[in-house]
Amino acid sequence: MIASLKWTKEPYVSNLRRDFGVDYSETPAEDYAFTLVAYEDEDGNIVLSEARTSWSFIGPGLRLTFEVLGPEYSVSINTLQQELNIFFSRNVKIPPSEEFVEKQAAEQGFNANDTE
Repeated sequence: MIASLKWTKEPYVSNLRRDFGVDYSETPAEDYAFTLVAYEDEDGNIVLSEARTSWSFIGPGLRLTFEVLGPEYSVSINTLQQELNIFFSRNVKIPPSEEFVEKQAAEQGFNANDTE
């Protein structure tokens, strides 16, 4: 999905014309984009990846966000934050190692089906 949320509207379109000689009223472009990609992992599970960007975001720079959501894990990135957020539920069974938990927000996750 793409949209023009700000730069084709007044007073922004006039400001762009005055300050940069760009006339978005004649040649508009999007200032927001969102994508969602669904695919299967090697076990046949559906995995979702999404990304967003917005040139109309008011803040300290260009914000790009990405998320990967799987059945027992999640990863999220925001280019305006230093941290990469990774989370694996306690149902992910791999040997503990420094690499496994180094970037993770918590050592274990919660699954409503856990009986322990």
